[in-house]
Amino acid sequence: MTDPTIRDQRADDAAAVSVVVAAAFATQSEVVALEADLDARSDSRGFVAVDGRDVVGHVRLTRGWIDAAERLVEVLVLSPLSVLPARQGFGIGSALVAHAVRAAERSGAPAVFLEGDPRYYGRLGWRPAAEIGVVPPSARIPGAAFQAFVLPAYEGWMRGVLVYPETFWRHDAVGLRGAVLAEVEAALGVDDDAGVPDVVVRERALLDPQVRADSALVAELLTADFVEFGSSGRIWDRDAIISAMARDPGTPRQVADAHVVRLGPDAALLTYRLVGEPGSIRSSLWVRGVDRQWRLRFHQGTPRAADVAAGSTDLGPA
Repeated sequence: MTDPTIRDQRADDAAAVSVVVAAAFATQSEVVALEADLDARSDSRGFVAVDGRDVVGHVRLTRGWIDAAERLVEVLVLSPLSVLPARQGFGIGSALVAHAVRAAERSGAPAVFLEGDPRYYGRLGWRPAAEIGVVPPSARIPGAAFQAFVLPAYEGWMRGVLVYPETFWRHDAVGLRGAVLAEVEAALGVDDDAGVPDVVVRERALLDPQVRADSALVAELLTADFVEFGSSGRIWDRDAIISAMARDPGTPRQVADAHVVRLGPDAALLTYRLVGEPGSIRSSLWVRGVDRQWRLRFHQGTPRAADVAAGSTDLGPA
């Protein structure tokens, strides 16, 4: 078995690509029609993995947008990714993704986004999109599965909601529904190093100075009745914490020993250590609303004994 060659998809590849997509998505036949309609778009580009004369894998990039405060930002969406079942597990999918990312960089795109397993894509250099302040286009996309690959053209102000191309919506190919969504969310909620829970991703976003400086993004991460008991003795409500973060976003801080305990289907307790000065032990109560998004309801910080003299450890400035 030889290593496939990856090249641009040609018009005469359409039938072979359809076979690959149908085989890879055997339980989701609608993806074949989605791929065909994406191929017809002028702002979409496909790549195929070819072994001899046979197409054994395929990936596609299509233009999307970040609805940023300053302006719409053109980005790329990677979907679908398909490899013949008999050829899976040999690195073809990883090679196709890497090829697509390099093509995206050459095009000048600032970032690429996808829906996928963070355990797989994390190994390829992808990260949760929430870490760069980009919100998924649907509440039916689990936050941990909404992945981004940041490219050199990306700038910190490029934050906001990702807008998918119309073709994905027409084929109902955005996010998951029903039992499938519940199953995936349960799998991603497992507290292990391979699958970072959505609440950890969102907590880390609240510690990111660029997110903290953007009041709209912070507001999206907090419930309307958010409360914090600060180690300084101050009680913060939602408006106070948003204003404080905007005035003083602080510096980057690192989370260690994150641990999530599910208190129910729509509630989770996150505990962790905040590394640096001041250091602290943190606890956060996250709840999931009717839109299926996790938001912070309550937060408390307790100084570590060695760091009491370093200053306040509130989520917001004291």
